[in-house]
Amino acid sequence: MSLFTIMAYLPYPLILVEMVFSLYWRDGVYALADTASNTLNGVITKLLSTRVFSIYAVYYTAWHLGSFALLSPIPMTLLSFIPCFLLVDFFYYLFHRLHHSYEVLWMFHSVHHSDDKFNLSTAFRLSWFEQLYLVFFFIPIALIGFSPIEILICYGCLSFYQFFCHGTYVQFPRIFDYILVTPHNHSIHHDQAIQHQKNNLGGVFSIWDRAFGTYTAEIPRLTPGITGYHQINTLKIQTDPIVSFFKRSFASK
Repeated sequence: MSLFTIMAYLPYPLILVEMVFSLYWRDGVYALADTASNTLNGVITKLLSTRVFSIYAVYYTAWHLGSFALLSPIPMTLLSFIPCFLLVDFFYYLFHRLHHSYEVLWMFHSVHHSDDKFNLSTAFRLSWFEQLYLVFFFIPIALIGFSPIEILICYGCLSFYQFFCHGTYVQFPRIFDYILVTPHNHSIHHDQAIQHQKNNLGGVFSIWDRAFGTYTAEIPRLTPGITGYHQINTLKIQTDPIVSFFKRSFASK
């Protein structure tokens, strides 16, 4: 069994374990209907990831645009993985920040924030539409010269790490918060307060938030979700924000 197969399927039993633990303690961290909806959403998102070949084609083309990059392709090695991973994480931070800054992008990204629970299954509550264009934000890394395969591996590792940042019961020592995104500081990002949602935007490293002034260390109490909104219908989770956006747009004209 390959590492990527493990990364693809390990989240499902871990969600089950965390859910059983929550239901045993009756702490309200999980609700069966929400978890089922999030899991179905995750399966559909996984099917959308079969676009990997088109993604590879985009990166491969960019990688060989020597007239653009004016750089030679960078061989994929252990040493090249480190700067490539840092760049992927930085561009993910930019991608994430833009989606909290512009309403037309928030229309899609708000899907992830619409879960009024915060647990491992929340990581699966992603916008299908957002997944279709996220790839284009990493093209500059290919233009620099990093291998398309290496970029995909780095982003896969980032996504896998982000899954664990939605956990409730396993917490990192607080000293980790100075460098890494952790379940503690990422949970703040999922609070209903808009000012908290605009902070702690990193994927793996919290250094970008600290460098650009978007880091929040503590909040009095976590209230996940979007104020006044709760939805378990998987299709409506995806379409409600789009309908609301256009209703507001036409109403303002």
